Amino acid sequence: MIRPQFLSTRYLGYEAFREANPRIVYASASAFGTKGPLGAKPGNDILAQAMSGLMSTTGDGTAPTPTGVAIADHVGAVTLALGVLAALLARERTGRGQHVQASLLGSMLAAQSWELTHYLLTGERQPAAGRGNPHLTHLWYTYRTADGFMAIGGLYPDRWPDFCRAIGRPELESDERFAGVGGRIRGREELNRLLDDHFSTRPTADWLASLEAADVFCAPVYDYPAVAAEPQARDNAYLVTRDHPRLGEITVVNCPLEFSETPASTAAAEPLLGEHTAEVLTAFGYAPAEVERLRQEGVV
Repeated sequence: MIRPQFLSTRYLGYEAFREANPRIVYASASAFGTKGPLGAKPGNDILAQAMSGLMSTTGDGTAPTPTGVAIADHVGAVTLALGVLAALLARERTGRGQHVQASLLGSMLAAQSWELTHYLLTGERQPAAGRGNPHLTHLWYTYRTADGFMAIGGLYPDRWPDFCRAIGRPELESDERFAGVGGRIRGREELNRLLDDHFSTRPTADWLASLEAADVFCAPVYDYPAVAAEPQARDNAYLVTRDHPRLGEITVVNCPLEFSETPASTAAAEPLLGEHTAEVLTAFGYAPAEVERLRQEGVV
C-alpha cells in the first residue's frame, strides 16, 4: 500500500534535505503520481493494474482480470530503483543531486507503452489477450498438448514450411486458407484451433523436441511446482538452496543479476525476536552485567 504522506515535509522533504546537502538523491513513490485530482489518493498493486488498463488486456474478455502476481508493485519498485541509479550517475557528472519520483500508475503505463501507443495513434481498442497477444498474431500463442500446454513465441515467415514439416503437417504449407503471412494472420483463429487439436495428441516434450530441432521459439507452460523442479532455474542460480536456522534446508528465489566482480547473494534469515538485543544494548554503552540484569527483570 502506498499512501501519500504530507506530515513533516518541512523537515523531512526533499527541499529540507537539499538545503543541507545539494548532492542528495531523494526518492519517493506514490500510487497515482503526486499531481492531479488523485495526487493524495492512496493505492496499491491491484488498483494500479485496474487504472492502467492492464486488466482489460488480460484474461479471455469475460471480466477484467489482474495478473497472477503483484506485477505493479514489482515494476514500480524496479522503475524507482532505475531512477535512483540514473540520478546517481547524473550526480557523478554534474555534482548535483535531485528528487526522483515514480508511481505505480506511471510505471504500469510505461510497461504497456507499445500496446498503449497503438491505441493512442489508431483509436483501436485492444481486445483481451487470452492465450496470445493481439499485436503478435503470427503463431504467438499457447497451445494445449496431451499433458499440459506449450507456448510458441512467433514464427518468421520463411520458417513456415519448416514448422509445418516439424509438426507432421506438411500439407498446411500449401493450404490456401493460410497462404502467406497475411492469410495466416487473417485466419489465425482457425489456424490456432487446428493446431490446438493437433498438438493435444502428443506430450509437450515430444513437440518441444521437434520444434527446437526446426529452430522454432517454444517452451513449456509451467506451474510453480514445475518451475521449482526446472534444472535451468537451478543451474543459473535463479533458485538456490539455503540452510535456514529454524526451517532447515529451503529453496529461495535468488537475485536475477549475475555480477562478475561483486556477486550478489540472498539475504540472511530473519533474526529471532530479541536475538540481537545484547549487541544493540552494548552498542549503546550498556555493560554485559547491565544487559543481563535487564534481561532477568524482563525489561528486554
